[in-house]
This record gives sequence, structure tokens and C-alpha cells, in this order.
Amino acid sequence: MNKRVFMMLLGAVVVAGCSTQESAVPENAAPVVYTVNYPLAYFAERIACDAVEVVFPEMEGDPAFWSPVAEQIAADQKADLILLNGAGYAKWVQQVSLPPAKLIDTSKGFRNQFTVIP
Repeated sequence: MNKRVFMMLLGAVVVAGCSTQESAVPENAAPVVYTVNYPLAYFAERIACDAVEVVFPEMEGDPAFWSPVAEQIAADQKADLILLNGAGYAKWVQQVSLPPAKLIDTSKGFRNQFTVIP
């Protein structure tokens, strides 16, 4: 499983880095990866080590019910990659405009194993 997550993360960073758009970020700066919960931040930090800057925004309460302010959404939009828990965990993601090419649903590989609660 770790190899699969690493390959997805690596692939997403490569795809995000292939943009023709000019950037104000220095070329030697590490890609910025935002996460929607602490476990994703933990795994991203362990997998990528110092190759990326992992950001998990400070928030009060359960990240599943958190709603970001405008400044946080703007920061998310500038990220090189956004790791989502999937399964509808971060409900706020459906309410904001984030670049689809930068979103990685980490639960996509096992979606057929979800337990549906009526």
C-alpha cells in the first residue's frame, strides 16, 4: 500500500510540475502539498521526506466538519498538490473551487470496499 501511495504522490507531483505557466516561486523551492487531515500529512511527510513541503492547516475541531476561510482556500489553490481523504470526508471540498488536476483522492483505489450506511 505504501508503494502505491508513493507512486500516486510522485505521479501527481510530476504532472503538477509539467505546467507551462510561469510561476513566481523559485525553481529550487520544494513542491507544496496540502492535506485535509493529520494522517495524510504524516504519511506524505514520511514518504516524500524533504522532497516536498507538507502543509496541514491548523484548525479547531474535527477536520471532517471544518470549513476554511477565504485565505485558506486561496492558499489551497496555490498548492502543487492537495491530498484528499476521499469518501466525502472533507465536505468543504465540494463547496470551493480547487484545480482538479491537483486533487488526489487517496481512497479511490479501494472505493469498491466502502461500507455504505443508509
